[in-house]
Amino acid sequence: MLSLGIPKFLFDAFTGINFFFSFLSACYFCYLFKINRYLIIKPSFLLLLYTFLFFQLPLPFYAYECEKFLPNPYILVLIVHGFVLLGLFLTSFSFVPQAQDIWRKLSENTKNNYIESDYNKFLNYVFSLVCVSFLIYCCYVNLKDTPLVLLLNGGGIDDITLARESTLKTLNSSLPKYAYAILRSCFAQFVIAFGSYILYFFWKAKRYIDTSFCLFMILISILFSLVVLNKSILGIFLVSIAFNIILANIYRPYMAFLWIIFGILSAFIASIFLTGIVHLSVSDFFSSVLPVFDRVFAIPLKVGTWYIHYEQTNDFIGIASIPKISKLMNIEPINLPNFIGKIYGATYCGHEVLSSYSANAGFIFNNHLSFGIIGFPISLLMLFSLDIALPLMRRLPKNYLIPFISVLGTQLLSFTASDYGVCMVTHGYGISLLIMYLWVSRKNIIYFFKPLILRFR
Repeated sequence: MLSLGIPKFLFDAFTGINFFFSFLSACYFCYLFKINRYLIIKPSFLLLLYTFLFFQLPLPFYAYECEKFLPNPYILVLIVHGFVLLGLFLTSFSFVPQAQDIWRKLSENTKNNYIESDYNKFLNYVFSLVCVSFLIYCCYVNLKDTPLVLLLNGGGIDDITLARESTLKTLNSSLPKYAYAILRSCFAQFVIAFGSYILYFFWKAKRYIDTSFCLFMILISILFSLVVLNKSILGIFLVSIAFNIILANIYRPYMAFLWIIFGILSAFIASIFLTGIVHLSVSDFFSSVLPVFDRVFAIPLKVGTWYIHYEQTNDFIGIASIPKISKLMNIEPINLPNFIGKIYGATYCGHEVLSSYSANAGFIFNNHLSFGIIGFPISLLMLFSLDIALPLMRRLPKNYLIPFISVLGTQLLSFTASDYGVCMVTHGYGISLLIMYLWVSRKNIIYFFKPLILRFR
């Protein structure tokens, strides 16, 4: 079992191989970005970049532990390094005209920003979806029992942990679970990305009422998303705003960098206060920093090795890992995160875990546990299926591009920690595409259904 904190490091042949491929990938990323900057707005390229950050970079430092833990550690080299390197090569040739057009439009947008009335209507539209989703959740859950309310009332850590289980994970009905998950990962993302982008222009145009209402929508969306005290949501919202800043400052990268550093510090301090630490000290700060870094840059890889270890010591799961299909085939479905979490979680945590404990891993590891070595080409196909967003992005008005890319870029993070199907629905990537498609095509949809509407009037 891989250890927490500082890894046991020993430079051997396996470690050297991982350092070589990580360095090769870093050089390949820099080369592609230098000659084809438009690749940065491709979902497949962004996901490969996330895979590099969360799996390839830590892997050389944990290579010795992985080598001792896995019966065949070279499968890990194929799954991680092979996925990134082959993916980078193939993404250079797919959807190139669409990506170039979007990048050209995006560059023009940074020089000539403007506000349209449709933009305000869209912001109100997605905020109404936030409110409706939260009302559905409230129909099944008493707000007094939620972790946020317990924290504000001085509840203990154990009470808050149990409240998180009872008000989300162990709910009998799936409707409030999906409503809250999509609110947090999709609808609120739209409000924060589009709202934070337009906020500056409202203020600059001295439209103070619009500025206040926009800020109100952002704060309410954040509040609703924090009801179950998921601390990572603050970081996710920060990434969304960071995308806005970076894309809006293509020609002023240093200004974007300063704003992002300020946002990181603000979000991090806020997350510390959410844990119940009121009197912040230097020791509190560093004791909170180290687990955060371990959670972000080490645990995703460690959990992924659990999936590979089970496949190598037992066998791949097969169709049973896809609940919807397995039920149709009368096969008992298996919830992979919960299944792996109950097997390896107790060793990781050092104590017995709850029955609802889940160990989520990236879709590349899920596919390997589900289908064995065949999961590797399946992962590549899934990677390039994400680029179906590009034809839709090509149709968007110029001032929609930056916040929409921010939404998708943020949601792509979930693919490093969840199954493909879960990310498309529960984590909102597919739903975001559907929302934007319906908004862009709304006039055609109304025109198509107009005769039917007139008939029933």
